[in-house]
Amino acid sequence: LRTGKLLGASAVQILIERSKGENQSIVPESWKRQLVIYACDPRIPNREEQYRWWGWATGSDKDLAIRALSELSLQEFIKLLEQSLKNTAAEHQFEARSKMLRDLFKLGKVIDARLVVHRDLNDRLDPITRKVLQPSWVRGGSQHTSIICLRCMDNVYLVEGTHNFTLRGFLGARQFPVSDYWERAPKQYYDSQFRVHESKCSIYQKHQGDWVRSFVRKLRALNIEWRGLF
Repeated sequence: LRTGKLLGASAVQILIERSKGENQSIVPESWKRQLVIYACDPRIPNREEQYRWWGWATGSDKDLAIRALSELSLQEFIKLLEQSLKNTAAEHQFEARSKMLRDLFKLGKVIDARLVVHRDLNDRLDPITRKVLQPSWVRGGSQHTSIICLRCMDNVYLVEGTHNFTLRGFLGARQFPVSDYWERAPKQYYDSQFRVHESKCSIYQKHQGDWVRSFVRKLRALNIEWRGLF
């Protein structure tokens, strides 16, 4: 109070510093949601608001917070993926698809993960989850597909979706199908903006056969070596 710093910002600073000092730079599970509840999302495009709540933070402090929020987004997407595949002919895909996403995160390949929930499912998220994850929402598509967008190491961008959505990869931000997606506040999109044709993708990977190994081979053809996925 003596410094004039916002109480929520001070609380988040303590959580981040303790995560670095006491927990090997990993935000404990029970603290992750508090980062946004006490302050705001460190990726918020409004620079004034970002400075107001995160002005104390170094780049590594923000990266630590973004990694924690990205993991929450991945966890929520995996729940949506499981729901979309349950009792369908593609239910067997869930284990490999969810494992690959978790492995990407564990291997440190994911820098930022953002959720895009189908409009018809958005209201089913509990209010706290919506506040913490601040997902965008998507309209259209016959299957009501929700999407996770991943900004990864080596300038790789991935788009994965629920149901039978084909995994798509893009090399470089300019190739990402939605212009300025990573700089925008949450907003409405259309299914077709993410479901781009194979010819516009650096990687187009269906979830069939030994698809994880095929995905790694396609990365290797782009001179990108990601070990540990199988």
